[in-house]
Amino acid sequence: MEPREYYNDRNVRQRMAEYMGGDSPETATAVYIGRCGTPDCGQFSMRPPEQLYACLDEGLEVGRSLWDRESLIAHLDIEYVNFDFPAEPYLDPGRMFALQRPVETAILSILAEHGIRPLHLISGRGHHFVWRVGRGSAAQDRLCGIGLVPAQVLARYRQPHPPLNEPVDDATARSFAGLGLLMEYLAYRVKEQAAPLSMLSVELTAVEAGPVERGREVISIDISEYGDPLYTRIIRIPFSRYRKPHQESVVPHAWPAGRIPELCVVPLAGRDIIEAVATMRDRGKAAELAAVASVKIPEFSEQTVHLIESYLRSDVKAFHDFFYSQDHQPPHAWPHTYDRTPMQMLPSCVRHILDHPNDLLLKPSGIQLVTRCFLALG
Repeated sequence: MEPREYYNDRNVRQRMAEYMGGDSPETATAVYIGRCGTPDCGQFSMRPPEQLYACLDEGLEVGRSLWDRESLIAHLDIEYVNFDFPAEPYLDPGRMFALQRPVETAILSILAEHGIRPLHLISGRGHHFVWRVGRGSAAQDRLCGIGLVPAQVLARYRQPHPPLNEPVDDATARSFAGLGLLMEYLAYRVKEQAAPLSMLSVELTAVEAGPVERGREVISIDISEYGDPLYTRIIRIPFSRYRKPHQESVVPHAWPAGRIPELCVVPLAGRDIIEAVATMRDRGKAAELAAVASVKIPEFSEQTVHLIESYLRSDVKAFHDFFYSQDHQPPHAWPHTYDRTPMQMLPSCVRHILDHPNDLLLKPSGIQLVTRCFLALG
């Protein structure tokens, strides 16, 4: 099935609107949609949800905003990352998903303990687990109570944001910050349970590890989206095309044509992973699945309260209380505080990161190197 025919399929379009929170793009609760897979942020464009079909007519990868008018969207993403051979997960998807099984099992088990049964999706490098918390629910109130948003960040939330020039209200901003703390707690629990059973290092975000069987490969529990403001993040829509492996940075032009097929994001929908991978790699099968598999994001507000209560009793909550007990120094104080860091005693690799923090200090490997160095120096 050709991309245009696939995107014109009535069921595919209906499922994508369903994931956006409505019966049609016009009734979607997602605040905006955006193009996924752009290597340059300058190419990223936010569009009103009503423009979904226009995006599909352009053949784009499409994502929906995490920002939603009726809910907080809880999204946990795990993926296989190979720093030496980026095409590895696309060339051997069976091995890639088998390596993720301990993490997948841990996530589903821990969420099930609290009564949460998320929508389970797969894409080119791993799994996505999604559920929602209703606005005005007890869970949102609890998340708002634990969420910490610095005043300068809250001021940015209150500004108008594209594509409709709307602000984010304070309660939503704080709730999203609280959700970030909760998802960090969940990620630590998953790592604790899955790491002893995993052949690869299990990391929070894509932190580099030493070489294993096929280069430097890790399983990443990616919670990085919770480090950004809510209004900036999108998540891929089920049944959207997934063209990440066809970016030149992943698959150079020198590779044999057609070695990696076109992919799309699909729900697991009770299928085993082998069948789901076959569906993900065949647009015709994906369209058939769209006719029968719902991708409506399930609500588990009451059950999320139980997960929050587990977090509040945890060592992670105690660490968060300590970590956030002091604010950053204001810029006018930097000459007497941060700027006095004795750079001459640091290794050249660490000095380079601190001299060029954007974007080296935003990458997990850079943060890790600087932190380890500072700890070693006391």
